[in-house]
Amino acid sequence: MNRSNFSARRLCVALATAAAFAGAPAAHASPLDGLTDLFSDSESRITVWVANPTDRLNLSPWDYIELQQRSGAEKGAPNQHPVQLSDDAVTRALSSVQVILGKDTVALFEQAEVSRLARAIAGSLTKAGPDQDLVFVSTSRHKELGAYGAKLTNTGRVFYADGALQLIVGVQLSDALIGLRPGNRPIRALEPGTRAKSADRVKIVDSGQRGVRLVRNDWIAFQLDAAAPAAPAAPAASAAPAASAAPAVVAPVAAPAAQPVASPVLDPAVQRHFSQQESRLVLLKRLRDQGLITEAEYEAKRAEALKNL
Repeated sequence: MNRSNFSARRLCVALATAAAFAGAPAAHASPLDGLTDLFSDSESRITVWVANPTDRLNLSPWDYIELQQRSGAEKGAPNQHPVQLSDDAVTRALSSVQVILGKDTVALFEQAEVSRLARAIAGSLTKAGPDQDLVFVSTSRHKELGAYGAKLTNTGRVFYADGALQLIVGVQLSDALIGLRPGNRPIRALEPGTRAKSADRVKIVDSGQRGVRLVRNDWIAFQLDAAAPAAPAAPAASAAPAASAAPAVVAPVAAPAAQPVASPVLDPAVQRHFSQQESRLVLLKRLRDQGLITEAEYEAKRAEALKNL
């Protein structure tokens, strides 16, 4: 067997293993997508982040989500945070956003973007303060734009004010990252939108839908049912003893034996996150031991998985 046939065979085996692990047919994944998706855990990482959204969540060098303190041009009337929004309502809102790209009208967000952004928005705004916005940079392969899809970037700012979910788009379907390697700067700044000035290259379509209002060419508002997050239940008050009741004589009771301190129970979502990292490390070692990936590839992906713990 010559070298090229052997290399092709190794690639096919690696892709088949990756597809089996991910539960998706290999025929629908490109080589790069297969290896990337194998170690992708954005869903579980968003779940963990939403539980305590204090730091920026970096999903890749060109994808992040962050609750950002408002300052400068973003100062003004306080947001109506915290607020409770359903994932489904936010998903429908994001899925409906269309923009003008050249001569075409296209969806602003690809399905994978909608999924992760909706969960991040709905989850983090329940914990956001009135002076915080959620900002994001999101890069995804938009399959409707070409046979293999173009990998394009959106940025934005999200907050709840005036009884509506507000989305300001800073960068619309930008190709600024094409051919860019991690560590280099994109050819165009990937800044989120701002209340002070509209983004001149963003053209959101006015759909005319009920409950949807186009504020500016880069700013759209959605009337969504919302509620304040439920407050923790107050402890029940103890019933007062009857005035006429004689004081009860209580016999001394032996002190209970000391019980071992129970180990803290992890949130199920957090537990799933760590289980996924463990599975990735096991599979990664198997691919290395079978010669399906190089030692350098193994070390790079292992470091990536350990960083997510």
